[in-house]
Amino acid sequence: MSLKKVFAVVLAAALCMTLFAGFTVMAEESAAEEIVIDGVVQDIYDYLWEIPADASEEEYIKLMNRNFRIIQEFELLFTDESYEEYSKVYSRQFKRTQSFEDAQKVVEAQSVLVQEVSIADGAWFLWGTSPEDNANGYAWFTANVGPVVDGEEEGLTEEALDASEIDSYGQGPVLIKCLLDDPAAAKGNIILISGGGFSTRSNPAEGYAAIPCFNDLGYNCFLLQRRVAPFSREDIGMDMQRAIRLVRYYGEQEGWGGMDCIAAAGFSGGGGTILQAINYAYGALTPAEEGDSSYIPDELDAIPGDLDVALIAYGSGSNPVTEENTNLPAFYIVHGDADDMVPVENAYITYDSVKDRVPAQLYIVPGAKHGFGVGQSSTAAEGCKEWPIQADEFMQNLRSGE
Repeated sequence: MSLKKVFAVVLAAALCMTLFAGFTVMAEESAAEEIVIDGVVQDIYDYLWEIPADASEEEYIKLMNRNFRIIQEFELLFTDESYEEYSKVYSRQFKRTQSFEDAQKVVEAQSVLVQEVSIADGAWFLWGTSPEDNANGYAWFTANVGPVVDGEEEGLTEEALDASEIDSYGQGPVLIKCLLDDPAAAKGNIILISGGGFSTRSNPAEGYAAIPCFNDLGYNCFLLQRRVAPFSREDIGMDMQRAIRLVRYYGEQEGWGGMDCIAAAGFSGGGGTILQAINYAYGALTPAEEGDSSYIPDELDAIPGDLDVALIAYGSGSNPVTEENTNLPAFYIVHGDADDMVPVENAYITYDSVKDRVPAQLYIVPGAKHGFGVGQSSTAAEGCKEWPIQADEFMQNLRSGE
C-alpha cells in the first residue's frame, strides 16, 4: 500500500475555507488540489493515509491513528492554536474512549489544521518517501516496513508498528528545521534529540523547550524525530548519523554560519542515541555496511557523519565511550546528582572515558532530578538553567581554540 493524498480530508478542509484569511485552492492539471493558507502550502496531506469511505470501524481507527502519529512528527510546522485543538480532541476524547465516534471527531479536527511552514520548507525526510528517493527506497513506507538485517528485524511488521507507542507504519524519521532569521549568522548548528528511552520522544519537556533556548543563544536548531521501538538501537544510531550528514550537506550548500560547530544535544534517551552513533556507527557506516543489502548509498553517505560536539544531558550510559572511534567529538556532559532514573555515576563514566582524548566538561547540578530539560520547569533545581549557557561558552571556546 502506498501513501496517497487524503482527498476526503482535503475536501473537508476546503469546506472550512471561510474560516481562514488568505485561503485559496489551486487546481492542477492532474485535477489534484493544492491547499494554500496565507501563502503556505498545506502539504501534510501528501503524507497521510487515505481512509476509504467503506472502511470498517477498526480500519478507520487504525488509519486515523497512523495519521495522528505522522502529524505529531510535524507539530512545530502548525499554528499553535490549530494543533492544540486537534491534539486535544485526540488526547482528551479518543485516547480515553477509543471509540469510533471520537475517531471521527479527530478526523474532523484534522481538517482545520493550519500549517505555518510547509513540510517542503520546514523538514527533511532522513531516508526518503518513495522508491525513487536515495536510489533505493530504503524507508518506512509502502510494503517495506523496515530494513531486515540478518533476520534481526523480522518483527517489524505492520501490526508491530501499529501497536508501537509512537512510530507509525508508513512514515519514517524526519529532521525539523528551526533556523535563525539569518542562518548565515549562526554560531553553530545543533541537532536536538528528546528523551523517552528508545521507545518514545518526550518533545514537549525537552526538544521543544530547547529550540528557543539555543536559537536565542545564536544557533540554528534541528529537531530529530528519530525512530523508536520496535526499531533497533542500531537503526536509531543510523538516524542520528544521517541527520548530521544532512546538516553538513545543506549547511554548506546554503551558506549557514557555524559550520565548524556541528553539535547534537541529547536528553536522556536522546543522549543515548548520540552515544549509539558514536560507539556503533563511528561517523562512517551506512545502512549497507550495517547489513542491509538492499541499500544503495547516495551522495550524502560520502559526507562525514561525526559530530564536532556532543552535549549529553542526563543520558550517559553505564559503559565507557568506545576506544575504537578515533574521531570523537568534544563532550559537554550535564547530570543531576539526585537523578533517580539514570545514575549520576554514568556521567562520571562517560566523562572519565573521554577527558584525556578530547576536550570535555562535566557539570553536576546539585539537587537536580531526571528530566530537567533546559531548566524551564518551575520545579527544576537551581542551576539547571545554567547548562545551556555553559555549553555555549564551551563550544565557542573550542571554535576560538581556547
